[in-house]
Amino acid sequence: MLRTLSSTIAPRLHSLHLPVLRRAVAAATAVPALLAACPTPSPAPCPTTARTYATRAPHIAVFEDYDIFNRGPRPRVYVQRFSDRGFYVVQGGAADSEAVLLRGPVVLLNGQALLWDVPQETEGVANSAMYGCMGAWTPACLEVLKAVRDRPEIILFGTGKTMLALPPPLQALLKELSISYEVQNTRNACSTFNVLADEGRNVAACLLPLVPTPSRA
Repeated sequence: MLRTLSSTIAPRLHSLHLPVLRRAVAAATAVPALLAACPTPSPAPCPTTARTYATRAPHIAVFEDYDIFNRGPRPRVYVQRFSDRGFYVVQGGAADSEAVLLRGPVVLLNGQALLWDVPQETEGVANSAMYGCMGAWTPACLEVLKAVRDRPEIILFGTGKTMLALPPPLQALLKELSISYEVQNTRNACSTFNVLADEGRNVAACLLPLVPTPSRA
């Protein structure tokens, strides 16, 4: 009985799988023909010109390295650096390499750098511990502020190595002229002046060197 069933089922299974096998063979035969009929894409041509990259122009001044907002022209005057006896000042949009050394005290006002002849010694000055050499100053030392038409909104005093107080007569003069003031050591006063000038503020500075130095030397 078993022999009879196997001999009967085998031809049926063979007959069922034969159409499937034929279709598979036909499909396998058709695939290469289809691939051969498809166009072969040509490789993209390589560029014949080299790629160029934007390059930054050579540095003109240190000021540009910190002008992150690129607000435009630099201030008309600013302190590029200073030594113990003077200040390297840049005027009129010149490059840092064209900074001019001004020895002794200076006044930076309305885009100009002016030599400033004021007392710098503390010997014999009353209250020199509080006011330093400024204890010997009179309102005449700031007469230039009365002479200009465009007065600054704020004036910075750089008092040398240490910060000193501004004597009452000078405070009264600035109040009369409606000018605000701030007193700092010279290093900080230079930095503050540069920042405010870069912001477009109408700022002035009266700066003493770190070592007393006559402006006429």
